[in-house]
Amino acid sequence: MQVLNTIDDLPQDISICLYGAGDYGISLYRLLNKKRHDINVVCFIDSYRNNDVCGLQTINPDDLNNIEYDYVIITSHAFQAEISKILEEKEITSYYTLNPIFNSHYAVPIKTVQGLRPTRGQTLYAFYDLAVSLTGFDYTFFLFQAETTRIQKGYQFLHPVIVPPPHDNLLENGTNFEQGMSVRTDARYSMKNDWQIRNIIIPCSWLVSSCRQVTRCGSREEAEVLFKTCAPNFYPNLYSPHHPVTGFSHKGIVNALREQTQIASTFESSEEAQIFIKSWLEAHTDNKLVITITLRESNIKIGLDKNSSIEEWVAFADSLDTDVFRPVFIKDTEMALTCKDDRLKNHIVFTEIPWNMELRMALYELSHINMFVGNGPAWLCLLNSKTRCIMFSKPNAGHVSIKDQFSNAGVDDIADYPYLSPYHKIIFSNDDFKTLKKEFEYLCELIAVQEN
Repeated sequence: MQVLNTIDDLPQDISICLYGAGDYGISLYRLLNKKRHDINVVCFIDSYRNNDVCGLQTINPDDLNNIEYDYVIITSHAFQAEISKILEEKEITSYYTLNPIFNSHYAVPIKTVQGLRPTRGQTLYAFYDLAVSLTGFDYTFFLFQAETTRIQKGYQFLHPVIVPPPHDNLLENGTNFEQGMSVRTDARYSMKNDWQIRNIIIPCSWLVSSCRQVTRCGSREEAEVLFKTCAPNFYPNLYSPHHPVTGFSHKGIVNALREQTQIASTFESSEEAQIFIKSWLEAHTDNKLVITITLRESNIKIGLDKNSSIEEWVAFADSLDTDVFRPVFIKDTEMALTCKDDRLKNHIVFTEIPWNMELRMALYELSHINMFVGNGPAWLCLLNSKTRCIMFSKPNAGHVSIKDQFSNAGVDDIADYPYLSPYHKIIFSNDDFKTLKKEFEYLCELIAVQEN
């Protein structure tokens, strides 16, 4: 195996096969076709497609023995290890992998755009690229790891930059390594996702106290200008608009929490938000200890089994001592404005709170305990030391088990999960009444001991 830094590293007059017939494979083919006329691209290799691409045949890896070639080039960053294993099992050693920043060598020189004058030195620019990242609460993971990096490297401010997915659709003129990555023709930039950028991603940014500015780029060209101007003060480490990477993972969260000697908390609300929520609490909860119950009510078929067992939660809320506690239900953002749920008719439902991230955060901070099933808003609490929370992760829900997800993050036993405080807990369990009651009472006792 050799690493390809630029196309000039390839020997003269060779025949090659491109392993991967997706965006990067097509881009590399066009780049070679334009700038290395001495190289003969024989075919594409792909396990998941067999149609012709760019006028070339696409073959299955099992058919490689029937092809004459000098080298194979692995064009996929995401599946590089998997493909390397396949080749080595076939005893094929004459292959190249792409350097992680290969794309950046072929970026178009961009003139300075008037108005983009970031302040260097004090600010870490964190690029959240929608070419490889989803909208929604996944952004909280990214913010946590970007803020952790800011603290570790000694920057004063964090400046999130939201980069739109590519729209060029494999431009005919030149290659997309020169113009920017090609678009994946899925629904990532649908109306719903655009709404989530405005109402989840950008508002979540303001929950990080070091954030003084958020930029939502109107194009990838604009992102490229900002990236070149702020370099090297950027996150993630290997990012460029021509080689987007996510910059977050559950494993990264776990590792950062284990090394949290420099980390107190990531998210927090403002004093103004707390004033508003205190007024609401005085008007609705009779100065009782508030227990928030944030529901997951997604209508996405693949995740229905991860939703809250609402009858169990209502039974739990009914069991609370009303002289001491006041449960407050928070509906899923998607369902908050739908018709009333009769199951919740005897309890307070804070209908407005899903629509304002800062007020939601203030409510969580001012509540006695916050309770969730596994969902995005739970991480606003799990990564905020001013809250107390329990998240119930259903072991067998979803297409990948929770235990497998945590194991991949380096947590084989949930008892070893690192937290911001003893008052933050993830429980591997279904949200049945007995378990809800047991874990709630345990945390109440822990709080009482601490306060006494």
